[in-house]
Amino acid sequence: MSDQGPPQKGGGRMGRALAALAMVVGLALAQACTSKAQAKRQARAAFEAGRLQELSTSAQRQQTLMIRGRVRQPVIPWQPGLTLSRAIALAQYTHNFPPRVISVRRAGVTHFVDMQRWARGTEDPEVLPGDLVELF
Repeated sequence: MSDQGPPQKGGGRMGRALAALAMVVGLALAQACTSKAQAKRQARAAFEAGRLQELSTSAQRQQTLMIRGRVRQPVIPWQPGLTLSRAIALAQYTHNFPPRVISVRRAGVTHFVDMQRWARGTEDPEVLPGDLVELF
């Protein structure tokens, strides 16, 4: 016979373990759940952070232009009077042969360069800040 007396309902070591487990699970669930107001604040903060980053990037882009293709420096600073040929040289074009196609995207509109005239030097358009030059 045991001196402990009759077993108590929910008592003993097993009962305390279950109670501790229930408390741990309850705390974990409480931390994992986010209120709607808190979720809205987090979403708003993320939106504002993204907007500020885009404004910063946009300001940088306004004084630079990008050149996509085989170049070492895809982003180059813009300067007044900068021509397409000079921009490609500043970007350090790395291919052994001249590009077959050159396009300049400005304000969402893509313009293609007449490659024969560009090769002869009779067409060398001026590039502007924010332009995207693509070399194929």
